[in-house]
Amino acid sequence: MGSGHLPVDGFGKSAYFHNLLQFADVDLVNRDADNAVRIVTNPGCYDLQMKDKDARYGVNFFYGGPGYSDLCLK
Repeated sequence: MGSGHLPVDGFGKSAYFHNLLQFADVDLVNRDADNAVRIVTNPGCYDLQMKDKDARYGVNFFYGGPGYSDLCLK
C-alpha cells in the first residue's frame, strides 16, 4: 500500500497526504477532514500515522506498508 514503506519511514519514503479538506466515508458521503479518525484494520500489512493539523500542511498523514507478507495472515 502506498510506496511500500511504513509511515515511520517519513518524508521521501512513505506515502503522504497533506492539505486534505474532505474524505469519503464508507457510505461515500463527503466528510470534513478535520473529523478524520485513525482506523487500521490490518497493522501487520500497513499503518497510518496522523499528524497534527498545522498552517503549512493542514490535515496530513503518512500511510502505507509492505503489503502482503506472513504478518498479514495473522
